[in-house]
Amino acid sequence: MKLGNQYVYKCPTCGNLLYNNSLMSGNLYGAKFYSDGKMKDAEPVEFLDVDDLFRVLDSNLIENKQDEKSVRIRIWRTFNDRMRDNPSYHFDEADEQRWISNIKKLIPLLNSSNDGQAIMLAELHRNLSEFERCAEILDTVTDEDYSDDIKEIRLNCLFENRWVVQIVYS
Repeated sequence: MKLGNQYVYKCPTCGNLLYNNSLMSGNLYGAKFYSDGKMKDAEPVEFLDVDDLFRVLDSNLIENKQDEKSVRIRIWRTFNDRMRDNPSYHFDEADEQRWISNIKKLIPLLNSSNDGQAIMLAELHRNLSEFERCAEILDTVTDEDYSDDIKEIRLNCLFENRWVVQIVYS
């Protein structure tokens, strides 16, 4: 079983944030999967934007490293949505620096001995154009459930593509 997205909801009345974890289970027919772990065409809610998520990091809502990790993953995926939704999109310099800074702060929060987090770590290093490091991390993943992810991420390392890509599961 793979963990799904962590959703952050914002109450329209009081503005408080609620975190809710999900599992990738049920009918996923027609869903698109990407190398950063995001799933599209199966999302039922509207998410906070990048600026809202950075404000969450600066707020008193972050109580521990797990909370920080969850918000930083959401920031990473929200930045990647720009590429996902518009393949010809290019970051402006300020946003690219925010994206890179977030990635560098997310990397030490992940556990490379967990295969799911190792895939994410490899993808983060690919996003930083650290293709050899990405491949080294992929070599440590033993769970066969990630074989399609590994193949696609490794292929994009060979092409030195650092941007989010769709994973097609066989």
